[in-house]
Amino acid sequence: PAPSTVLDWLERIVPLLDTLTPAALPVAEAGLRAHPAEPALLVSVAIAALLADQPDRAATVLKRFERKYGQDPAITLLGAIALARQGHA
Repeated sequence: PAPSTVLDWLERIVPLLDTLTPAALPVAEAGLRAHPAEPALLVSVAIAALLADQPDRAATVLKRFERKYGQDPAITLLGAIALARQGHA
């Protein structure tokens, strides 16, 4: 069955992230489309985007997180990684 709740989506995404596969990005993006304001899915998309070598997408999602939920040390760290991957090291 198709995932419907945030938990259903995370149960699909987290194992993919755990294997460090770029294949996590389309699954995470689908979850975010289903639940666009969910912080765990925003972070999942950011991590998946970094794994898929898409730092611009990661930075965009992290900015969205910070606008909605404020600053967080983990989000700041992910943002720094995204910036470094963009060549702003």
